[in-house]
Amino acid sequence: MTTIIQNVCKISQNIFSSFVRVNGQKSMAILDETNVSTLKKLFAQLTLNDIHYDLDELSSLNNECTPSAPITYTSIFQNQFFSLTVFGFRKQSSRIPLHDHPCMHGFIKCVYGSISIKSYTIIDNFSAPNEILNKVSESDHHCLVPSIYVGEEIITSDDYHVGTLTPIDRNIHEIRPITNSAIMADIISPPYTELTNSYFYFFIDTVYDERLDRNITWLLRTMDSRDYYCDTLIYRGPNILV
Repeated sequence: MTTIIQNVCKISQNIFSSFVRVNGQKSMAILDETNVSTLKKLFAQLTLNDIHYDLDELSSLNNECTPSAPITYTSIFQNQFFSLTVFGFRKQSSRIPLHDHPCMHGFIKCVYGSISIKSYTIIDNFSAPNEILNKVSESDHHCLVPSIYVGEEIITSDDYHVGTLTPIDRNIHEIRPITNSAIMADIISPPYTELTNSYFYFFIDTVYDERLDRNITWLLRTMDSRDYYCDTLIYRGPNILV
């Protein structure tokens, strides 16, 4: 019997193999909306059993010898076109900080508990006014990224909602559990690999001045987030072939 995980990966392969490279540069694929809708409907049905996640790993307690990370990470499948991964939040104070997904599409499904996704949409070709530049050091001026705060999505394991991001829309986001613990699966394309030469930035601060009377939030880009780290768990489900 073909599993949901297998079908999700097959459809993802068909959709995201349209990403191509020209002279080493990523091109942002124009995705077929019918295929994307099919993938989202199937991904929305994903459950905890489908990903073979052991809840004992999530509820493992810290001790002095082997403290547990606040978040677990599991790679289910990855090739040059997409990745399917799982993140488990061990406590309500865990979070994946504000970060971007350059030139990527993404889908997020909560399979245990509930999560909050606060998202920003990037604005291109918009120069920071002096009122904003004066709030950060001169060396950080080039790290200011103009964006529009899109809002907060709540996704629970009991609904069939799938969070989405594109190379522009909702591309920067922060994810937190709103239950004591939570588990989410995500599909990202293209994935973070040496072949795709993909990277991401964190955003550790927001700069907003209401006196400007503009619906713009200036995010301060950085390479590091000290409070974000994960334990790596092994995927124990069936092999996936695409």
